[in-house]
Amino acid sequence: KTHAWDATIATVRKFQAAVASCLQETLSPNKFAQIKKYITPHNIWEKNKYEGYATQYLDMLNIKFIQMDLPKREKNLSIFAKRLGEIDQLYLREKKDIHNFAIEQGLHPDEIRYAKEYPEYIEW
Repeated sequence: KTHAWDATIATVRKFQAAVASCLQETLSPNKFAQIKKYITPHNIWEKNKYEGYATQYLDMLNIKFIQMDLPKREKNLSIFAKRLGEIDQLYLREKKDIHNFAIEQGLHPDEIRYAKEYPEYIEW
């Protein structure tokens, strides 16, 4: 419920546009059309969709994606975009595991960090 001229919103929209441009330049028209279905604003900003989101899941996906070689990343980009845009069974299972681990450790789920580290060097 912020004004359309809010600087933060404008910054996020500009970032989204830059990502979309890169995707469009990189992917085939068919793959780009698939990704657009998953990352459209109405899918991303559904009321409360990402409230309490387990951000550790993002780290997991990012690290898996980074560890792939270039051809495999290109082939799987639309799948990863879909996973980011949907609350699917993989996400729900990971969130439950994080929640259970947090209870065992006596911590809030936000205090749990994904166990794997990002590599120092990423070859794009």
